[in-house]
Amino acid sequence: MSSICFVVATPFTVNGFLLEHLRELSKEHKVTLCMNLSLYDCSPALATYNIQMIDVPIERKISLFSDIKAFWILYWIFINNRFDAIHSVTPKAGLLAMTAALASGTPNRFHTFTGQVWANYQGLRRNFFKKIDRLIVLSSSKTFADSPSQISYLVNQKVAKNNGISILGSGSISGVNLERFKSNPQIRDHLRSKHGANEETCVYLFVGRLCKDKGVLDLIQAFKKIDQASGRAALWIVGPDEEGIQALVNQNLDLLSSNIVWVGPTFSPEHYMTAADVLVLPSYREGFGSVIIEAAACGLPAIAYRIPGVIDAVVDRQTGLLCSVGSVEELYKAMLLMLSDKSSRTRLGEQAQIYAQEKFSSTLVTQTWLNFYRTVKTRKQLRMQRLKRMIDLAFSVVAIIIFAIPIFLVGLCVLITSGSPVLYWSTRIGENNEPFQMPKFRTMSTNTPALATHLLSDPSSHLTVLGGFLRKTSLDELPQLWCILIGTMSFVGPRPALFNQTDLIEMRTALGIDFLKPGLTGWAQVNGRDELGLAEKVGYDQEYRNRQSTLFDLYIMWLTFLKVIRRDGVSH
Repeated sequence: MSSICFVVATPFTVNGFLLEHLRELSKEHKVTLCMNLSLYDCSPALATYNIQMIDVPIERKISLFSDIKAFWILYWIFINNRFDAIHSVTPKAGLLAMTAALASGTPNRFHTFTGQVWANYQGLRRNFFKKIDRLIVLSSSKTFADSPSQISYLVNQKVAKNNGISILGSGSISGVNLERFKSNPQIRDHLRSKHGANEETCVYLFVGRLCKDKGVLDLIQAFKKIDQASGRAALWIVGPDEEGIQALVNQNLDLLSSNIVWVGPTFSPEHYMTAADVLVLPSYREGFGSVIIEAAACGLPAIAYRIPGVIDAVVDRQTGLLCSVGSVEELYKAMLLMLSDKSSRTRLGEQAQIYAQEKFSSTLVTQTWLNFYRTVKTRKQLRMQRLKRMIDLAFSVVAIIIFAIPIFLVGLCVLITSGSPVLYWSTRIGENNEPFQMPKFRTMSTNTPALATHLLSDPSSHLTVLGGFLRKTSLDELPQLWCILIGTMSFVGPRPALFNQTDLIEMRTALGIDFLKPGLTGWAQVNGRDELGLAEKVGYDQEYRNRQSTLFDLYIMWLTFLKVIRRDGVSH
């Protein structure tokens, strides 16, 4: 069981994106959540999870004194709790958590980018905030973005390197809960009646934090023109007002409209999504745009600005309409089209719903997070890994020296009896399912299919003159000392699967065996080798994962020596 600490600025981030992940992760790991509990109410669901919550005064805006204070609080929390992993989300939380985690010596430091505050800044201000994101990347051991276009943007802006940032699954930090976000006629009728909208009214919906960066003022300007031209539309604005947007609008007669409903924050945005007709998100900066796929799951098409992150959530003219950034006129025309062409609006909504259901189910996204954290090594495992690597390195150097003459003689015999090539290099699946090239002395003819031995109809017919002897004595495995020396293999671990052994790879991945480094020998090999069925081999691999230690490795190596001497467990 790993101990994981998640750090966010406010509970708003947790409520909107992390609830399902935290619930499932807390079943397998010890989870702690650090955030500013005074900035926003926590979802009642959090109280039912097995999670420790710590109040840390993280401010969203820059505040030198408050930021220094929050850094030291996080630092001492990390020092005292010795978490195996720390994962931050949102910019300020990322800066404070990643630098504090690095200073405290936390081995696994992860940050997820969900948009860039500097995307619309210019000059020194832009460079300053870009440097902050760059510092987050440098302080973390692994960074994620919530969409492919976010990765491209961060790489192009030289914030991250192409091989240093990735996404979990297809993108989206949270996915969409299809049981929660779905059409509900009863709720639709109730809310529309409550807010004075009949079925002829086209209800535009905004869901999110109310601030200028989210384009709320652009939306209100565009809606004002719609309202004046039609009178058959309404705008519902849902979310916390962080910058006094409602007061600003109420003071501006040009923006006032009786058909704007200010709902405020809610724990049930899905109710407003099922009651509305079109989601509008004219944000100037955004991560993936989770609110777009949540609304899509309820059958709503979206209108949004064409920015990184959002373009991964909206397929233009298929699931919604994209507009040029900052163009209120284009926004107005897109909203007018949705109002005047109900059939197109319905078609786009249906396609959006299918898109969300097929690609962004929260069940799939949460499972991706679970699979990732199953590969994250605890402090104890990392210590053992370093010790194991030292043993592998020392033993492989000694073994290569001792077996140098036998390796040369076996290679010469293979060349004389079977010709070249002497070595057979096969593509194998290694640690974290990464492919690598593994050498063996060639024991089969050059035209043998690239299949696992047990899948060949008559394995013995493909053996070379010395093939049977080399396999029985395991001398064909000697070249793998090279893989141990360079670190792609270990002396002990699950035997590496062939690239096309998908059944074995999938079984190992499902059980979290894929994060182990493959071995020259393993627990399955000393318990039957070729005599074992696939499920039995994977069972022994799982047992090794649970029992792994230096003494257990030495025990397996001793049993391997005895097996080789007796030539046990090799059928061909």
